[in-house]
Amino acid sequence: MERKKDNKRKKSLRLQFVIVASLVGFVVFVLAISPLFEVRRIIVVGTINLTDDEILATSGLNVGQNIFSFSARNTASRIAEIPFVRSVTISRQFPDNLTINVTERIAIASVRVGNTGTYLIIDDSGMVLSAGLARPGLLVVTGIEPTHFAVGNYLAVDNPAVFNNILYLTRVFRRYDFSPDAMDFSNPADIVLHKWPLDILFGPVADADRKVQYIQAIIEQFPVTERGYIYIRDVNSSPRFGLIR
Repeated sequence: MERKKDNKRKKSLRLQFVIVASLVGFVVFVLAISPLFEVRRIIVVGTINLTDDEILATSGLNVGQNIFSFSARNTASRIAEIPFVRSVTISRQFPDNLTINVTERIAIASVRVGNTGTYLIIDDSGMVLSAGLARPGLLVVTGIEPTHFAVGNYLAVDNPAVFNNILYLTRVFRRYDFSPDAMDFSNPADIVLHKWPLDILFGPVADADRKVQYIQAIIEQFPVTERGYIYIRDVNSSPRFGLIR
């Protein structure tokens, strides 16, 4: 008797499952063909260097398609393959709007590749965002030689520790809103910065925060339009400032 009851219970559960699955399938089918859920507007938010058209072309999304006809996660993954994209999310605003929210990587420096005239635009993690001409207004880094590079990959150099120091200094510069024009790392123990019209003999990376603060104080106190220099290799000795005659 108990076995018969168990069999009836199992058949009832299977029937309920089939009914629920059929209802879900029917609802999904109706949503998939309903014109109410056709995408009428796709909004791209957060782009700075990229264009909305670039994001949309990579996404594969189109006005007129059904709002349920794609995987938001897979679409976001495709967009995230663009080098300038740090992260991306896609949200549905029912019944017919999509929003693509992009967070871009921020370019921090143009790294010169030897004497080729090619510059690699990198972000604060060392990823290569683009290759070509130096970007106006962006710090130019010289004195390091990449072993290999590819857009969308992290820059590889002979001495990773030196490259990490470069990235560290760019973070210090941003912390104090200090914007040198160029940084020469030919001798990592004797770094030279250029901020027109000054040559700044920065020395090693040690005490970078204090050095940048001193530099800013000197520039504010002695604004110059002639070629000059700031000697600040050792913060424990008095920084020197003078004109280049």
